[in-house]
Amino acid sequence: MNNVFTIIVIASFFAALYFGGRFGMTKVKHLPSRSFGRNGLISVGVLVISFIGLVVTAPTTNLTPAQATTKIRQAMKLDQTLDAKADAADKRYTKLSKQKRLLLAQVKKAEKAKTKAEDQRDATSSSIATAESKQAESESIAASSSSAAASSRAEEASRQAASASSQAAVQASQAAAAASQAAATRAAANTNHTAPVNNGDMTTGSVQKIVGNVNSHIYHVPGQASYRMNSANAVYFDTEQQAIAAGYRKSLR
Repeated sequence: MNNVFTIIVIASFFAALYFGGRFGMTKVKHLPSRSFGRNGLISVGVLVISFIGLVVTAPTTNLTPAQATTKIRQAMKLDQTLDAKADAADKRYTKLSKQKRLLLAQVKKAEKAKTKAEDQRDATSSSIATAESKQAESESIAASSSSAAASSRAEEASRQAASASSQAAVQASQAAAAASQAAATRAAANTNHTAPVNNGDMTTGSVQKIVGNVNSHIYHVPGQASYRMNSANAVYFDTEQQAIAAGYRKSLR
């Protein structure tokens, strides 16, 4: 029993030294304590209890100095092993902390990439909507232009029809005037045959203007052969175009 307490005293002593030293290092370097203080207190408590047990059982001890030295060496070796394991645990903790930071950085990078992709998707959707709106507007403008062109063609066709109608009316008027002139010519010819002599009170050659006869619708110009007519039937024109427009024809002699 004394041997057991001796081993426990030695082990708890080195444990108290180890955990106490580690706890002091964490306080000096401001590192996480990782329960070094609590473990140190536990080790001190075990040391005190084991020392008391050792004192109580001292008369029954059977350890020789060589055996005690061996136990102490074993305890020191155990302490070194525990220290090595603690260092390895610290290294693993540091490595895991670094991996954790890297993973957090990758997660943030992935979140940024996701946000950027969503923004690009929204921008693309907006561009598509804008393009569709512009296309619809262009189609509407094209339809309006086509309708305006059709209306313009219809108006042009209507104007052409009106122009054709007007030309037809002019041609009809000209035909009527020609018929009237022909009738006047025949009437004048009959008059010349039935009454070849005109005993009027004036001579067409004595007037240096274009003179028309309201009865025969014939006009004479200066330089033509003169004939007598009643001054009451005389019509005077400044130009031959005026006479023709009034329905008169030029005398044949």
